Amino acid sequence: MEFTADRKALKSALERVNPACKKSGVKCTTCVKLSLYNSLLELTGYDLETGITTQIDVETGFADGSIYEVLAECSKLLEIVSKQTGDNVNISVDSVVGIMTIKSGRSSCKIGVLSADEYPAIPEFEEKDSITVKSDTLAEMIRQTIFAVAVSDNKPILTGECFTVKNNVLEIAAIDGYRLAVRKETITSDYKGQFVVKADALRSVLRLAKSDSDMKIIPCRKHAVFDFGETKLFSRLLEGEFHNYSKSIPAANSTEAIIDVKPVIEALDRFSLLVNDKAKAPLCCEFSSGIIEMSLKSSLGEMQDTIGNVDFSGNEVRIGFNCRYLLDALKAAESDRVRLLLSGGLSPMVIKPADGEAYTFLVLPVRLKN
Repeated sequence: MEFTADRKALKSALERVNPACKKSGVKCTTCVKLSLYNSLLELTGYDLETGITTQIDVETGFADGSIYEVLAECSKLLEIVSKQTGDNVNISVDSVVGIMTIKSGRSSCKIGVLSADEYPAIPEFEEKDSITVKSDTLAEMIRQTIFAVAVSDNKPILTGECFTVKNNVLEIAAIDGYRLAVRKETITSDYKGQFVVKADALRSVLRLAKSDSDMKIIPCRKHAVFDFGETKLFSRLLEGEFHNYSKSIPAANSTEAIIDVKPVIEALDRFSLLVNDKAKAPLCCEFSSGIIEMSLKSSLGEMQDTIGNVDFSGNEVRIGFNCRYLLDALKAAESDRVRLLLSGGLSPMVIKPADGEAYTFLVLPVRLKN
């Protein structure tokens, strides 16, 4: 095998597949599989749960229709290519002795490689129904919900996000027992149904979804494929029944407050300085006409703040929150103004856009001492 590639293009391709080159029960899953077919190089990373494939054009001295494959440690190859200074990189492989030679400019480096025969088989996918959505829209939907994914694997199904498609509406939801995040978007789809994708895979989707072009999500029996064109990500789906989160969202409220998000985030950042794993304390919020009085007292100190410019209606409310949970939700809103909907001091607070219903966040309260 021998080819010459644009160094920046090869570096970018290695960066795309590297998140899927993780240690698992199979040693070579930390490797990238390089598959050369004429002037097309395909790179594959696969950790037995999530896989990423991408393609770049390269120059070769042959076009015999054969496929040449080899495995190289992905992180090491990426590091070597990144530190080169030439515009192009020439890679040649001596499969007999298992050595890859990497040349760029006046630099030359050799590393060991493995036979592609040792690589795990990639699952086969049958494309039936698919979901078409703008790449940057999908990224926004994931960003605005992934904060609520469960960290603990006590309930494995909650360590992923639930994708539901009905009547050409895509709904993505995450819940961890303390917070709920739901994001909706009108899309084009011939698929109807529900599936749950691991959060780790969706973080890789975020790194890939950077354009405003259309991409496809293809739900299969045990996997979901995210097709960006030259790059594809596939991930094993989580099995089980996702929580019926729609029943958790209060149908009515007795208090509504429309707030400017920025000053509240800034205040919550300051309050967060007084809480940690050892110094836990609830944030007290008192909603009344035009203002929100906020206070917190922990073993590290105490702080008060007042938020003004609040469009308030309904009953006054005194309610407590975990400061970090509320901060995460407001940051995920990515809005200048939001609606806070409350039904007393012991019911969850609902956060929605000031206009529209694109997202719904739920934050459970913390009981305050009188």
